[in-house]
Amino acid sequence: MKSMEAADSQPTKNPAGLISPTVISMQLAGWLVFACLWLPLCNGCSGGVAKTPIDFLKPITLSYLDELFLNTLLLGSYCNGLLVAISIGIVAWFASERLWRLLFFAQFGVTFTMATVMVVIGLVRTTERRNLLENFLFTVPTLLAISFWIVRAIRRKDFQRAWARVQHAWTITAIFMIHMMILFEGSVLYGYWVTLVGQASLVIAVEIATYRMKHDLWDASQKVTRPQFAIRNILAWTAFFPLAFSYFQAIDPVCNWFFRR
Repeated sequence: MKSMEAADSQPTKNPAGLISPTVISMQLAGWLVFACLWLPLCNGCSGGVAKTPIDFLKPITLSYLDELFLNTLLLGSYCNGLLVAISIGIVAWFASERLWRLLFFAQFGVTFTMATVMVVIGLVRTTERRNLLENFLFTVPTLLAISFWIVRAIRRKDFQRAWARVQHAWTITAIFMIHMMILFEGSVLYGYWVTLVGQASLVIAVEIATYRMKHDLWDASQKVTRPQFAIRNILAWTAFFPLAFSYFQAIDPVCNWFFRR
């Protein structure tokens, strides 16, 4: 612990650390989402027995290694918040900004590598040209857009915002995975709603951490920054969501038109 503190600049005030709003909110949200792995998500098709997210994990074989990545994606959707909460707790214990940056860049590197490998595997294993184009239009622009969104904050040296964007990317992935699981199943059960509440609470906890972590984790002399809302950013996000929705809605008609020419 002393070696970690010596590596960083000496704080002028001791941070709240493990009892700070940053750590407590991340712990509550992370554990809530993690617990949803065992909550009934939906009924099976044709009114079958209730299924939990654990039931959607598939056996891994050498012939279908892509199942490993799908399982990792599913588990990551439910476990990422808890893993980040644990890492935030470790950072709070050592009061080390350097350790936080190391953990953040490790998470970003693993996440980006895994996403890239999954996209490549999906494209390589697609044999029909129409499905190949559809998969490409769905996955590659999405991966590039999210990566650009995160790297843009890193280039500005706004590492706290970049960290938040990585967590929000996992939340987006989790929402996608949840709805893919229930797409061909029966009616949703209470686990679905608890999961949505958990993911929403995780977004709030991440935003709290973004503005408070410097003050709460390694230097209490740092001021707690407040959210700033620019009209330009509000307009940009207002336009982004309908445009993104329209883009994904247009993929199937575009592919149908292209291969009917």
